[in-house]
Amino acid sequence: MLSIYYDRTGTPAVYSEDGVHLFSFSGHALGYIEKDSVYAYTGRHLGWIEDGWIRDHAGEGVFFADDATGGPEKPVRSPVPLRKVKHVKPKKQVRQLKPVKTMKTRTWSRTGGDAFFR
Repeated sequence: MLSIYYDRTGTPAVYSEDGVHLFSFSGHALGYIEKDSVYAYTGRHLGWIEDGWIRDHAGEGVFFADDATGGPEKPVRSPVPLRKVKHVKPKKQVRQLKPVKTMKTRTWSRTGGDAFFR
């Protein structure tokens, strides 16, 4: 099941083919989903995923899927680019404890794109 996640400009930024691993369209493994959380392969907690939204620690929208509900106003989506060959996924490191979940907002995060995963 392919899920495409768009950034605040409507540009396709991240995708998942299995509902777990997140890749850039250039083929880089960026992070993964564990229950309701998004992690970097280093184990760093990045944010949450809920209602088709990937949100940062402030509860702000970073990426949205086609079926996302609520959240900030969604822009017009750009066409989905071709996916490049996927690079090897790094080994998952020990996950850090996730912070207390914040209230969801209707605003966009200032952090987006690959910067969210760094």
